[in-house]
Amino acid sequence: MGSDQPAILDIRGFMYDDSTGQPKTQGILVIVALIVALFAFEVAEPGKKTPPSNVPDQTRPAAIRTMA
Repeated sequence: MGSDQPAILDIRGFMYDDSTGQPKTQGILVIVALIVALFAFEVAEPGKKTPPSNVPDQTRPAAIRTMA
């Protein structure tokens, strides 16, 4: 960041115009790009969640097998 101020103030300087306090267009575009990238990554590689009904009985605890 190259200055003596903390990193959070460097980020604030990138996001907001110091003279007016208004958000900068480039800061908004960076946030939007990060959000889009997160959603695109989730669509491309969805979480590896398996529903409990697909789990074989051998891997379930005995208490759950007796209830089923």
